[in-house]
Amino acid sequence: MKLPTTLPGVSKPQGQEAPHTGTTIVACSYPGGVVLGCDGRVSVGSYISNRASNKLAPLAEHVYLLRSGSAPDAQIVSDYGG
Repeated sequence: MKLPTTLPGVSKPQGQEAPHTGTTIVACSYPGGVVLGCDGRVSVGSYISNRASNKLAPLAEHVYLLRSGSAPDAQIVSDYGG
């Protein structure tokens, strides 16, 4: 199955390409709640230092933190909230 490379009504600014690295975080709502998802890789430049990191941290019963960016900074925010 070939997926379309463009979507009707959706465009990106000229000259901008999709990033090739970084954290992927997704949140989708539906009538019964919300589904959260994120990747599990931790990288330093092009080196992947951990392939099984948990970037989703519960802060309260219905509150979650999905981490991205500098791992130590994100961990501190998670520790303060939890």
